[in-house]
Amino acid sequence: MSKINFNFPGSERRFIKSKVELRCDSGGDSTVEGYAATWDGTIDPRMPFREKCCRGMFQRSILRRDDAKLLVNHSPDALLARVKNDSLKLAEDSTGLFFTAKLPNTSTGRDVRALVRTGLLDECSFGFVVDPDGGEEWVTDTDDEGNRTRTRLLRSVTLTDCSLVVFPAYSNTSAGIRDEDWKVGGWDDEDEDSDEDERRFPAFARRLFPGGLPAQPELRAILLAQPWRKQRDTDRESRQRRDRLHRALL
Repeated sequence: MSKINFNFPGSERRFIKSKVELRCDSGGDSTVEGYAATWDGTIDPRMPFREKCCRGMFQRSILRRDDAKLLVNHSPDALLARVKNDSLKLAEDSTGLFFTAKLPNTSTGRDVRALVRTGLLDECSFGFVVDPDGGEEWVTDTDDEGNRTRTRLLRSVTLTDCSLVVFPAYSNTSAGIRDEDWKVGGWDDEDEDSDEDERRFPAFARRLFPGGLPAQPELRAILLAQPWRKQRDTDRESRQRRDRLHRALL
């Protein structure tokens, strides 16, 4: 059976720290719910621009009933729910994009139930493609130190998936995740035609743009102008948390 590929050209991902909750009814069914995106969420601070999720950015996708999936770690092999069969419900509110999903009675569903119940699975992510018609807007802002910076406003996107993610979103040294794991979709360092700028993109940036270097002119120019440098996670608490999560999945 061929795998579904969510790393198609133009695809992007964003990660947030979100409270994921588990609810169980008297019949034994379990439901997981939380926020896949929030309106105050911003891109990783190591990126060379700011970004804001605007309220209403998912409305077109929700109204069209795009068949978004709920996954674990963006893996199509860890499917929990989907819009098409109504096991995944999506709605925008004053906080962000809220999801609720009935967990299946599968090994993945049972594992997720246990991990959410114990608080080990508590981060979310969403995959999307910016709509070509008014999907994004660029504005110039001034930060607290008086520096001018470009801000990308996400106004309308096609939602491809929501994910419960185990490993910290922006670490280059997450246990069980290697840079090589992200050489998929639009990123191919072995391609003779690949640009040297593309080859030096760090892993955390590739995780935000799994479909490869974006085609939008301004976004592409800003990313290519960034003098990328390898950055290491030296936070002891973060490393210990990753190790604990990794052992829980073994």
